[in-house]
Amino acid sequence: MIQEELAKQILKNLSSLKLSPPAVNNNYRFKDTLKQCLLDSVGDSTITLEATNKLKIEIKKEEFNLALFSDFYFGHIRIKEQIKNVGNLLNSSSQVAWIVTTTYYACYFMAVEIAKLHGEFIINFSADEFATILSNSSNPNGLSVTSDSNNSFKVLVKSSNYENFLDLQLTKESSKPHKIVWINLCKIIRQLKVHDCLLQHKNLLTDICDNGKDKWKLPSTVRNEWNYTYANYYSDNGTDLGNKFLSIIKNPNSAMKWTNLRTIQPDEQNITASIAYLYHCLCQTIEKLDNRFNPS
Repeated sequence: MIQEELAKQILKNLSSLKLSPPAVNNNYRFKDTLKQCLLDSVGDSTITLEATNKLKIEIKKEEFNLALFSDFYFGHIRIKEQIKNVGNLLNSSSQVAWIVTTTYYACYFMAVEIAKLHGEFIINFSADEFATILSNSSNPNGLSVTSDSNNSFKVLVKSSNYENFLDLQLTKESSKPHKIVWINLCKIIRQLKVHDCLLQHKNLLTDICDNGKDKWKLPSTVRNEWNYTYANYYSDNGTDLGNKFLSIIKNPNSAMKWTNLRTIQPDEQNITASIAYLYHCLCQTIEKLDNRFNPS
């Protein structure tokens, strides 16, 4: 299944960087998560300002490893709670607009964790947090950098020239975080090497998450339309439009069968249904990763 291939790609990237869950992984602490680690400037991390919009952080691999899996631990708790919310809404026969929006946020949180594990993700700093980062950084070029109210950076994790270290390249990102999350996921999906039987699934996922596609809409665009743009989606209009979404969100097997319809077209019903398909793919990917990280 495509979700297995996605999980394999994440594990392959972790292996290439020689990262794996800590031996004792049942005592994660929030203070060890990545942002807290960077703000506290713990250990042997070196922060260098390379340009007005770019930072490089040399961080000890052991320290980043703990931070990465601490992030996943707390992120997974949030994901499970959001999945629970989706189930509660379905069981209470809530209006479909609420279910679409809640399902989107579950997808978003899962895509965030997948991107982080794959080594290319977004991190946000408040003005005060970024000021702290700057205060801990070296500035060999004497650059002048101002802190904005929202400092969003794209992080790329790479092997370092120094043994037992990793390089984190932080580049200021002007695009909205929700949009970048789907662009990052699209990059990961494009890398998948799949058999012909899964090519339709890969292509559909790529189309759904590709910002350059004219016909399919980014998941964040679908969220915006349902949650903000069209108030009439909270009426019978939304109920009719969300019928296919509801049939898929209730049954993972229906999602896979829906994808196998090779004549599938991005009409409004299918675009809404794509959120349910994405949800099942990401849920199963996260579950497979968690089972790998925390075998019972």
